[in-house]
Amino acid sequence: MDVPQDLTDTDFKAYSFDDNHTRVWDFNPCSVAVQYFKNIYTSSQPASFDDVTEAIPLQVTNEMNMELFKEFSKDEILTALKQMHPTKAPGPGGMSAIFFHKY
Repeated sequence: MDVPQDLTDTDFKAYSFDDNHTRVWDFNPCSVAVQYFKNIYTSSQPASFDDVTEAIPLQVTNEMNMELFKEFSKDEILTALKQMHPTKAPGPGGMSAIFFHKY
């Protein structure tokens, strides 16, 4: 497909390359939008992000993290199960909470 004369590489980058490294123009509006956002949000030379991440304050302290990694106790699991409505949304295994309330 020939590229219209009013569109140039700098104006409209909706193309890809085929197996022969030949530019193939794509005028699909979805492809144009995806390519546009890919171009503006992709860094061509990523650098170290340490300066940025070090400036962000920690929200989870080491103590909080240790608490989150602790094993669940049987009592905590039973308490959580009893708080669930027995017939509402089933879990990933297809079982609703009523099964666990009874057995």
